[in-house]
Amino acid sequence: MSYPDLRETSILFGVYLLVFFGVFVLSETVVSRDISSVAYEWTSLVIYVVSIAPVLLFAKMASKTPGFDYGLTLKKVPFELFFILAFTVPAMIVVNESIVSLIPMPKETEESFANMVTPSLPSFLSVVVAAPVLEELLCRGIVLRGLLSHTSPYKAVTFSAFFFAAIHLNIWQGIAAFIIGCVSGAVYCKTRSILPCIFMHLLNNGLCFAALFLAEDSEATLNEMLGGSYTSILILSSIVFATGLYALYSTLKRRYPEEIRERCPAEIEPQYQEEL
Repeated sequence: MSYPDLRETSILFGVYLLVFFGVFVLSETVVSRDISSVAYEWTSLVIYVVSIAPVLLFAKMASKTPGFDYGLTLKKVPFELFFILAFTVPAMIVVNESIVSLIPMPKETEESFANMVTPSLPSFLSVVVAAPVLEELLCRGIVLRGLLSHTSPYKAVTFSAFFFAAIHLNIWQGIAAFIIGCVSGAVYCKTRSILPCIFMHLLNNGLCFAALFLAEDSEATLNEMLGGSYTSILILSSIVFATGLYALYSTLKRRYPEEIRERCPAEIEPQYQEEL
């Protein structure tokens, strides 16, 4: 599957923006704020799915490939890979939050984020189920897989991570998304399976969602929640995150020494073969 290249990725992002803002304007016009909070949350879940589905369909049509499978390949992945991700992702969340907190957030944005996700079933399905599956299909299963046919793995992972960050449409989520995108992109490059990418995304969103139940104030930062122990936890998390990345690198190198070379599309440019 050689779709999309860099130009087609830009077009795909443009389609995402058109669909997203089109659905947003339509929902603001049609959906009444006077309905119950439960009904509004279920409606928001439907709106989110509806905003992603046309983009996936556009990618299928633009690829002109009858067997286009959205990258939903269920190849066998070593269990130890999931084990490593299970302790790497929580540490990464703490590190990401410390980086994001360096950028001041307007009060209006804080309130918007607080209202965006609530401890309810519709929010859970949207954040912890729908987002990890649909966004990974789009960003890794389609964008990254296509870019690997046209440029080096390093550039493909970076560009797909930028794409992943950009679709969040704000710098605070975008920074964390870029870091996650780089790690999950590297995993996909070696395994060519979307399962560990979905697992990583699901675990990240699930832990953040669970924090809603622990925080007395939904707008509180991790620093405010942990108080005086924040610095110690940040240092420990940084060590665990670095250790996890090294363990991930070692495992992928040992488990997939020649896997990418065999699976890479034949049309990839010759000068990038050595990187693989």
